[in-house]
Amino acid sequence: MTATMKKDQCIYKHAGKIRDYNITKKEWVLDGATVMYGSASELRATLEYDFSQEKDFSYKGLSHLFVQTIRTCKKVFTKQQSIWKHFSVKTTIHIHRLFEKFGFDEVFGRSAVMELLGLKGSGASKLLSNLVQADIIEPVSGYGKGKYKFKK
Repeated sequence: MTATMKKDQCIYKHAGKIRDYNITKKEWVLDGATVMYGSASELRATLEYDFSQEKDFSYKGLSHLFVQTIRTCKKVFTKQQSIWKHFSVKTTIHIHRLFEKFGFDEVFGRSAVMELLGLKGSGASKLLSNLVQADIIEPVSGYGKGKYKFKK
């Protein structure tokens, strides 16, 4: 909800409220497998913990490059929020692990994804394909077939 919108102008009446029921959803990125999201009874505590961790995190002493990478990631992830809501928690964790390992500049392929995430070939290929479709990674040339890097 923007600062100029009134409460009753939200697209969804439940926007901004913590849900009081559990949800499950079939995820296309997991071949239709069902994912159960965080328990409604634990959401407030989880959110409070996450916000406190972010608020209390000190960037002091970290390299300038590392801080810039974190800030850039936050911008990219915020910009692509509508894309991220389509990914399961497991897939989001995979994406974060890939980014932690490769960042924006390092090139990677299916075998690196398989090794890092413990996926089989078909799972790694599907993940890479979905990330290309979501405009999160892009194919690169000059490194052999099937190589990618994160988009800035």
